[in-house]
Amino acid sequence: MLASVPALLLLVSGTGKILWHLIGAPFRTRRLEQWQEPEAEHLWRGLTRYEVACIILELETGTFDRAALKAAYRNMMRRVHPDQGGDAEDAKVVNRAHEIISNAHGWR
Repeated sequence: MLASVPALLLLVSGTGKILWHLIGAPFRTRRLEQWQEPEAEHLWRGLTRYEVACIILELETGTFDRAALKAAYRNMMRRVHPDQGGDAEDAKVVNRAHEIISNAHGWR
C-alpha cells in the first residue's frame, strides 16, 4: 500500500505540497535518499509532476523507453490493485503517474 494516497494525489495533480515521509520507502530514489531532512516540505520544490510520476513507478527519469514504462506500470499495479488486495486510491495514483509519463513522451 502506498504511504499516503491523498498526498500523492495532491502532488501528482499539481499542487506540489507534500512532506517527505508521505512517500515512503518503496518510492525513494537515490536522489531523494541523499536528503537529510525527512520532513522538510521544501525538498519537493523543483520536482515536476513528471519526476514525481517516475518516482511513483520507480523509474529513473529519462532512462526508460515505452516498454520499460509498461513493465513498471504493470509491476506496480500488481502491488496496489484492489483485486490483488491493494487499495483503489493507490491504483488511481499509479494510473495518474502512468498517464503523466505517457503524455509527456507522446505515447498516448
